[in-house]
Amino acid sequence: MSFRGCSVVLGLAVVTALTAVGCASPAPVASGGAAPIPVRVAVVTLVDSTSADTTSMPEGVDLAGALSDVIAQRLREDAVFEVVERDLTRPDLVLSGTIQRFYGATKPNALQVVLAILTGLSFESTDGAVELDLALERPDGERVASYRANAEFSKWKSVDTSDQTTLRAGLDEALRGALVDLGNQIRADRAKLSALRPTSALD
Repeated sequence: MSFRGCSVVLGLAVVTALTAVGCASPAPVASGGAAPIPVRVAVVTLVDSTSADTTSMPEGVDLAGALSDVIAQRLREDAVFEVVERDLTRPDLVLSGTIQRFYGATKPNALQVVLAILTGLSFESTDGAVELDLALERPDGERVASYRANAEFSKWKSVDTSDQTTLRAGLDEALRGALVDLGNQIRADRAKLSALRPTSALD
């Protein structure tokens, strides 16, 4: 049974938890002592291209806006760039992109059916993924770097365990993994990105 519609809502609960003041967020990723990349980055709202093949999004739920907020927060807290904001005047670069996958689904598989017959215990697998296609561009639209950040999860649970609890934990784990992946890819481009800021801005 697919729970994609439910999983998106639960994922937004994870997003909200990561951005809310006073709530636990992923620990900053160590930068190896490197200073932030000396550019000012504006994070614009992502495009949501996830498949709407089951339940539609509830009214008022904005997956793209919430994930964009989280990305800006994560890059800022990890000191990836000198400045990262959602609303920034005269940025050096603009981070934009598309949400390709953000889902979770719960269903039994063949092995779990066999185990249920042998043991009398019922299990289901919960799988899902977060996949983001992102780009850094100059304000005039010239692309300077592209990134694909993704992470997947796969968990077994008993049917007595809440679907929502398992999906929430899995999407939280996948989102954290995707953001760590993104930060690492950007840091690998440090030399290229550092050279893009106007010399006058560094005086």
